[in-house]
Parts: sequence; structure tokens; C-alpha cells
Amino acid sequence: MREELRIERKNRLLKAAAEVFCEKGYAGTTIADVATHAGIGKGTIYGYFSSKEDLFFDLFCWYAQGIMADTSFETSGDAGSIKDRFLAYTHDIIQEMLASVHMYPLTLEFWSAAASGNMRNRLKDAMEKMYDEYRQLIGGILQQGIAQEEFHPDTDTAAIASGIIATLDAMGLQYWINPDFDIQTAAMQTVSAILTGISVPPEQKWSSRIKAKTLTQRMIG
Repeated sequence: MREELRIERKNRLLKAAAEVFCEKGYAGTTIADVATHAGIGKGTIYGYFSSKEDLFFDLFCWYAQGIMADTSFETSGDAGSIKDRFLAYTHDIIQEMLASVHMYPLTLEFWSAAASGNMRNRLKDAMEKMYDEYRQLIGGILQQGIAQEEFHPDTDTAAIASGIIATLDAMGLQYWINPDFDIQTAAMQTVSAILTGISVPPEQKWSSRIKAKTLTQRMIG
């Protein structure tokens, strides 16, 4: 129970830190600012984080995990085609972006810190790990589509996954810059076009199954 309480307090501190870093940026934020925003003493923060740098790095890890956890792909076989389920998944991702767009400056702070400064290598490694996990997740979904003969077997799932991630990232930035940008429509139509491009036409599926059935009958006969 004591460990659960410590985790809960740490999460509250990270949430407060996210709001302060988002407002003031990394360079303009002090540990005292975070403590004041969280309504605790400055010394308490050092019981969880050894420095502002460690706090910011842990914040990135916490933030990235939250993004992954806030959306999930429906794996039920009765939930429709892989393409339909992926589009529903995309819709959920965009809804999460819309709900958290006010925190987008924090993402820019992460990118800035990864580009230079003391945390450069540390954050770059963490970002690489995050994107690799995201690529594997989306690539695994595409592999399901191949296994179910929805997508072409020669589809480069890693490349397509990277393209989808890059597309959604870029659209998130466009929406933050211009709130009038219809990110939902743009994302859904773009991802739909990508999935349509790797989809196996229904008539081709039918033809392949007839050929396979005929071959099996000949082998039995």
C-alpha cells in the first residue's frame, strides 16, 4: 500500500510538472515552480527526482506511456475487418490528440531537449525506443491483415507503420498551429487511402481461394 501511495504521489508530481513545463518551457522552469504548482514543499520533489533533468526525463517516459495506454486496437475477431478496426483506432488516436492539444508545447520541449543540451542522448534513446514500440504495434496490426488476406503479402509493414506514424505526428503539429485544420477528416482519409493501397481486392481473394481449392482437389484426386 505504501508503494502504491508513492506511485500515486509521483504521478501527481509528474502531472504538475507537465503543466508547468508546458507553460514555461524547460529552461524557464525551476523545481520550485513545480513544487508550488503541486502544492508541496520543494524538498519533497527531491525525494522522487534527483534533479530537474531527471524530473523532465521521467516526465517524458510517463507522458509517452500515457499516450500508448490511452488508445487500444480492438483485437476481437468479430469486430470487423482489420482495415475498419484500424480506422476506428485512428479515430481514437485523433480524439486523444484533440483532447490534449493544449499540452502540445510539452512535446516540442521534448524534441528541443533531444536536439541539444545535456539530455540529448538520453532523450534520443528514449524516443527511439518509444517509436520502435509504436512501429511494432502498428506493424503487428498490419501483419494481422496480411495473415487474414486483407493486405498484400509483400507489404513492407515496417515502412507503412513508419509512414502512418509520421503522418499522424505531422497532422498533430498542423492542428496545434492552426486549430481550424480538420485533423479528423485529414487523418481518416489519409490512413484509409494508405490501407486501401495495400488491400487485396475482393475478386483477387476469391480467385486465390478457388485456385487453392482446385489444387487441393487435384492433389487428393
